[in-house]
Amino acid sequence: MPKQLAKDFITFCFVGLLNTAISFILLIGLSELTDLHYLFVNIVGHGLAVITGYILHKSITFRNISKQNTEGQFVRFLAVFFIVYLVQLAVVSFSVETLNVYATYAQIVGVALMAVLSFIGNRFYTFSSK
Repeated sequence: MPKQLAKDFITFCFVGLLNTAISFILLIGLSELTDLHYLFVNIVGHGLAVITGYILHKSITFRNISKQNTEGQFVRFLAVFFIVYLVQLAVVSFSVETLNVYATYAQIVGVALMAVLSFIGNRFYTFSSK
């Protein structure tokens, strides 16, 4: 793995921890403290975290390569988010509904999957220097 790519991934992970903490607080808190449906909880938690994620990753993780139009990048960031979100939502839903996995555990797996797929999409599409 090239040095800059490795550095970007490590930074992405650290910045992602903050964003993940926001998501987890919302996801776990709403899951455990309310009777809200797990899919609604998932949508609320990730919806709020996507805005924070864009701001943090543009200004910290990919600041060296994110010189392009902010509006265009945000649209690409949202596209990556929604594709990755739908993949993880399918995994969470399948885990809960078909495999009978406890919803909180399924959310944890879903967030981990999102982290990997989001880095790939944002590094090579959203904030690509090309």
